[in-house]
Amino acid sequence: MTEILRCPDTGGQLLNLRADKLAQLNQSIRESRVLFRSGERVGQTLDAGLVTHDGRWIYPVFDGVPVMLTEKSIDGRDAATSANQVNRERGN
Repeated sequence: MTEILRCPDTGGQLLNLRADKLAQLNQSIRESRVLFRSGERVGQTLDAGLVTHDGRWIYPVFDGVPVMLTEKSIDGRDAATSANQVNRERGN
């Protein structure tokens, strides 16, 4: 999938989101800590994610379908911050 799809903003290559990062992101989604770029809360965990080469934006994959809309992307920095906060709260 990453061979064909490109970031809708930059046209840059996308990479598959690593399994550990996906698990952290989904935990943050379950805890209602993740927003789309549009400001809407992400209400469903991701099956997978496509991330920009710099890690800034994550494009979600729901039910096997990548959502390649800028407003439905997730800020990778915010997602990482949310996941790190959850880990700190748990003492990890």
